[in-house]
Amino acid sequence: LSLSSQKPFKFIIKKKHFLCNGFGVNSSNVIRELRAQNPNIDQYEYNYDGNADDFIPISDYFNFVDIRITPRNSKSISKIAEDLQIDIILNFISEFNEKIKLSTQESEIYDEIFQNLFQIDKIGIDTVKKSILESEWAHSDENIRELVSIILYVVSHRLGIHSKIIELIISLHNSAR
Repeated sequence: LSLSSQKPFKFIIKKKHFLCNGFGVNSSNVIRELRAQNPNIDQYEYNYDGNADDFIPISDYFNFVDIRITPRNSKSISKIAEDLQIDIILNFISEFNEKIKLSTQESEIYDEIFQNLFQIDKIGIDTVKKSILESEWAHSDENIRELVSIILYVVSHRLGIHSKIIELIISLHNSAR
């Protein structure tokens, strides 16, 4: 048996037709169950509220074409995968969303330290020191090295805050004792 020997399977979404590989569509639990009940079924009318073109990545997946999941298309792909019970896509989307969440959290941590250091003259040394000591920046050698890199970047771009940064470093050093 080859992938192309199976009769194509047609999805109909809002009068738009998508031809998919007959084997590939079996990754959908919904289609696999329908075919178990009626082996001759060769099409499925999918009632989808979104744009019919949202189905293109799913059609590509069923046709063994790599698909690209982005923040822009992840919700529609996830909705279709839920409706059609395509577990492998649902698992991938779950991992994708977790990576986005972690990336966002990491970005927020960097944003906060940069913002605090660039505004040290406005918010005060003690505020910046407290945020550093209460964050993960002060809890491992690797994070401390990263913090030093950030401080070097900040002082190279804001010449007027050197004295405040020096006071901060001395205060952090004294806190470490």
